[in-house]
Amino acid sequence: MLQDLDKGINRLKDMVTNLSSMPSDLHSLKDEVEQLANISRRSLRDGHAQLRVQRSESLKGSIALEGYGLVEEWLSSYRPPRFGQSHVVDYSFRAPIDLRLLAASVQGFALQNAHHRARMLQVVESGELMKEAYRLFRECDHNGSGALTWNNGETKEFITKVLNNYSMFVPSESQIYEIYKTFDADGSHSLDARECICLADTIVRAIFLELNTKSSIGRLWARRRVAQQLQTAAFRTESCG
Repeated sequence: MLQDLDKGINRLKDMVTNLSSMPSDLHSLKDEVEQLANISRRSLRDGHAQLRVQRSESLKGSIALEGYGLVEEWLSSYRPPRFGQSHVVDYSFRAPIDLRLLAASVQGFALQNAHHRARMLQVVESGELMKEAYRLFRECDHNGSGALTWNNGETKEFITKVLNNYSMFVPSESQIYEIYKTFDADGSHSLDARECICLADTIVRAIFLELNTKSSIGRLWARRRVAQQLQTAAFRTESCG
């Protein structure tokens, strides 16, 4: 259609050239033809611009679908390591993650989520968490780009959905960001599907890092009781004062 319009413009140009040598009473017709030619040129430019946008969107969609295919292939073959097997998690496509370096970022959420421990260990080790994270990633990928951006809140929305899906307490945005930076190695503030899935897995593992043994749970609850006793003693002291 755009080619036909382009040919029409060329014919109009020829008509304008021929009209230039005609009597003055035909000048008005010449003006009308020139206006029509200008309108046609603008339509042609707009048509080309729209076509470029459509091609760009189509290309992005194709890239996203191709990326999703790779993620699904990776998920089908990846076997999540067991809790307590190692403090280091190797996701196979990037440098291994040392959970001990990240656990401090979500310190305190171990106690708040302690009652979910047994269930979440099974969810993580079975691979269910990653599969659910992938499903929720696609829900959060509103523009179909195959990636989530930090600055527009997509990544925080994604992590919140994953943890809410299992009724877990969600860390603050700043706490999530401390772990997020480990995955955003190039500083682009954008993570693809696989990186986001592994981010969610890492956050859950980091939260439960201190809860991977019964002795750790006992120490955490003892720490909590001591903190509560100190808080109660301080309150009584203030009341007496």
